[in-house]
Amino acid sequence: MNFTIGIFDPITALAGGAGAPAGKKAPGFHGKVAWTMPINSTTKFYGSATFISQKQNFDTGPTTAYSYNGTGFDVFAKIDVEDFEAFAYYYHGSGLGTTGLFIRSADDLGDTRDSDGFLVQATYKVAR
Repeated sequence: MNFTIGIFDPITALAGGAGAPAGKKAPGFHGKVAWTMPINSTTKFYGSATFISQKQNFDTGPTTAYSYNGTGFDVFAKIDVEDFEAFAYYYHGSGLGTTGLFIRSADDLGDTRDSDGFLVQATYKVAR
């Protein structure tokens, strides 16, 4: 099993809501855990999970400011059994962005945008 965690310099949101991005007050955090587990000589399982979190601060005028936390996670699992392989992937984000990290991550009222998605696939290798 492998585990990593990182603390990174905050990323400024682009077009993330009304007002101008304010100075960052805290770093961002990211982590991942991954493992591979041989079940027997022809079967192997692989799994991973990641997370990210960062606070965004906005200043909309002399007396108004707002902030939100951009958070997200994903999970991935794959199994190989001889010539058969199947995997499943899912992600969820809130306040992370629509087309890139922290790009349009909130609307003009400061409400975070959510994103979800998944992919499932199975393959079988045919011998010639």
